[in-house]
Amino acid sequence: MMLDSLRKSAEASHKETGLYLISVFLSHEQNFKAICSRTELRRYKSIRTSHVGELRRTGFLLLATFQNPHYDVELPNLVDETLINLVKCFSPATSNPAYAQ
Repeated sequence: MMLDSLRKSAEASHKETGLYLISVFLSHEQNFKAICSRTELRRYKSIRTSHVGELRRTGFLLLATFQNPHYDVELPNLVDETLINLVKCFSPATSNPAYAQ
């Protein structure tokens, strides 16, 4: 289940940083195929997209990692409601047109 995967990822981050974080990539690019062609994203078979405004409206903070285009979404806790709200900020998974194994 997606919530379990998110929870595990955030728990691993919490052990390292003391914060519940989910890794995301931020792009100013509007062309989906161009975004997916970025080296950092070609390894993912599917992609889910969102908008910074949607994450912020829902109350999530985006933290710069200073490893552009990588950012972290900070979660206040790992209760199901929080994780569900995060999932709702993103589109359904879409095949990555630039996927390379």
